[in-house]
Amino acid sequence: MPHSLRTQRLLLRPATLRDAKGLARAFNDFDLTRATKTWPYPVTEEHARFRIRHWQKVQGKDEFGFLAFFEGRVVGSLGFSHRSGDVWSLGYGIARECWGQGMMSEAVGAFCAFGFKTLRFGTIEADVFKDNAGSIKVLEKTGFEMIGDIGPGWSTTLQGNFPRWGYRLTRERLN
Repeated sequence: MPHSLRTQRLLLRPATLRDAKGLARAFNDFDLTRATKTWPYPVTEEHARFRIRHWQKVQGKDEFGFLAFFEGRVVGSLGFSHRSGDVWSLGYGIARECWGQGMMSEAVGAFCAFGFKTLRFGTIEADVFKDNAGSIKVLEKTGFEMIGDIGPGWSTTLQGNFPRWGYRLTRERLN
C-alpha cells in the first residue's frame, strides 16, 4: 500500500494520531456529519483519536482509509470497507470550507483509481442519503452509476433511518 497519493491539489495518506485535532476541526459540522452513517455530532478530538486508532487497527485488512489534506490541513477522509468477494464500499466526507470546489471529486477519483489499480477491486459501491445533492454530484462526476433505492440507512448524527440511493462503479466507468 502506498504511503500517500497526490492529486492536483490534495495529499491523501493514512491517518496518524497527530491528525486528530485537524480531523475533529474538519468534521465538527452538523451538516457534514448528518450526511454520514457513523459520525456523531459534535465531533471531539477524543472521537477523532478513537476513529484513527480504529483505522490503524483495520488498515489493509477489511478496510483502507486515507485523510485528505489541502495546504497542510486535514480537510476530509475517504475509506473503503470490504463487502464481499471483490466488491468494496466507499465512504467519504469533506470540510465545509471545501464544498463546491471539486476537491472531493478529485479525491474520490484518485482513491477509486487506487482501489482498482493497486488493490485490484472489481466493483466499488457507495450509498448516499437522497437529500445529499453534493455527494450525489461527486459520485456521478466520478463515473458511479445509480443502481436505485436501497432502502433506509442509519445516521448517527440524526439518530434515525433515512432513504438512500445506491451507486456502483466499475473500473471501466471510472472518470
